[in-house]
Amino acid sequence: DQWFASPQVGALLQHDWWSAELRWAQAYNPPTLGDMYFQEGVQVRPNPLLQPERVKSEFSLFLEARQVGPAPLNASMGLSLFAADISGMILWSPDFRYIWSPNNFDVNRRGGELNLHLAPQGSHLAIAGGVALASVTYDNPVLTGQVIYRPLWSATASADATVLGFEG
Repeated sequence: DQWFASPQVGALLQHDWWSAELRWAQAYNPPTLGDMYFQEGVQVRPNPLLQPERVKSEFSLFLEARQVGPAPLNASMGLSLFAADISGMILWSPDFRYIWSPNNFDVNRRGGELNLHLAPQGSHLAIAGGVALASVTYDNPVLTGQVIYRPLWSATASADATVLGFEG
């Protein structure tokens, strides 16, 4: 019965070997039908009263440096920083009887990511990796600390190879 806007405004600066972007956004995410109406079972209960998640205001800064010109190694490095306040994040948690159910919680999200991409010149190989810090804490005087099941640190790694004209 309601309409929600998800505005976003950004500014991008680019040069030969670097770029920088500053962005502000708001967002809306409705609860899934699974969270609201899934089949109730032992120690789990749906929550048809869930409200949508609302990102009130998110600020992001993206910085990227790229290698330019001929070199034995093509490389790029990116850094992103973000801060947002979220009303009603949908999180699964147990109640006092240890019955799990989704509920809405207000949280604060702060963090950043650092990514690196390397590809030797003339090679059919590329490797990439990254590390992220995402502090997602309750905005509540009773519940404190990092939100359950949301890791503070995470990392990724990947390798790509082109073999006989196929990419994979």
